[in-house]
Amino acid sequence: GYITAMAISPINMDYWYVLTNNGKFFSSTDYGETWTKTDNFTGPENHYFYGSSIIASKIELGKVYIAGSGYSNPGVYMTDNNGESFIALQGGLPSTMIYDIAATLGDEFIFAATELGPYVYIAEENQWEDLAGEIAPDQKYWTVEFVDEIKTARFGTYGRGIWDFNLEEETSSLSSDENNRHDFNIY
Repeated sequence: GYITAMAISPINMDYWYVLTNNGKFFSSTDYGETWTKTDNFTGPENHYFYGSSIIASKIELGKVYIAGSGYSNPGVYMTDNNGESFIALQGGLPSTMIYDIAATLGDEFIFAATELGPYVYIAEENQWEDLAGEIAPDQKYWTVEFVDEIKTARFGTYGRGIWDFNLEEETSSLSSDENNRHDFNIY
């Protein structure tokens, strides 16, 4: 296979990750000098002219998310041990092509630009949710980035422009610990 996606850990620049067109995952802990292939694992394949997607966690060294074709297998996987093993992140995500993924700084939310629209994975609930609602266009969403400064997931569509989905934090005004937790709403 050939490389269709690559990421470098923002925590330690010696940690590199690649995904090939046939779903093979490789990692390096020495700045790309030597590589380790994850045996007994085939991840999502790529889109024929767009590739796959990889993001490395900004808070946990060795945690990586990979995404690609999810038609006959899960489209998104996560490893928290530098690629030794993977778990599928599929609850609520339809069988579709994932073109791009992005994460919040703390990995609380993973955003996916897909063939069927914009999706968000809520880590605390281990579940994907459709972000399109009744307002966003029914389109292919090709790209996504998370802009931390404005707490916004910015999606690029096939033909309907750029769509922003903002995270707004709500906190309870009650004083008990049970009612003082943080919830996030996506608008």
